[in-house]
Amino acid sequence: YLLYGGESFVRETWVTRFKKVVSGPFEDMNIDVFDGAADMNAVMDASQTLPFMSDKRLIIIKDSGLFKSGRKNDSEKAAQMLKDIPESTCVIFVEEEADKRLALFKAVMKNGHAALCTPPQGAELYSWAEKQTKKRGIKMERNQTLYFFSVVGEGFENARAEISKLINYKDYGTIITNEDIDAICIKSTENKV
Repeated sequence: YLLYGGESFVRETWVTRFKKVVSGPFEDMNIDVFDGAADMNAVMDASQTLPFMSDKRLIIIKDSGLFKSGRKNDSEKAAQMLKDIPESTCVIFVEEEADKRLALFKAVMKNGHAALCTPPQGAELYSWAEKQTKKRGIKMERNQTLYFFSVVGEGFENARAEISKLINYKDYGTIITNEDIDAICIKSTENKV
């Protein structure tokens, strides 16, 4: 899998979901995480290792730069690795950017799936905010949701931080009001102008 673009929070949410594939007492032994420009030989060795007391093994490669020009040899090694990995191994690339013209991108598409990790927008974003408050026993009506986003802006990362502040501010079983939003939330630059 290739998780790329969009918001880092969305990519990390998907990585957390993928980790559940190998949950169990030997989870740590079946997950390898490589950060940055990983040594491809170590990655290739890990890809050929069979899972220990589990059905699956997970290899996570974050911000490697393999999907940009400049690491052609390593990118080609990774593309070859994808053709030869055991069925029990799942490789996840987590990248901020990905060049669709590269052989590695094409190899991922042929052998797996590439997902552009865009944050929710519009009605989906509003529903997300309302679900976050509902999980904590706090109600937020659509009018307040619209007001909230008019105050903090439509950016997902900022909205996540501000909704968290609102949830911590309110008591269980209460309703969020416009006054609460004005008291707690930081106004977006556009709103200030």
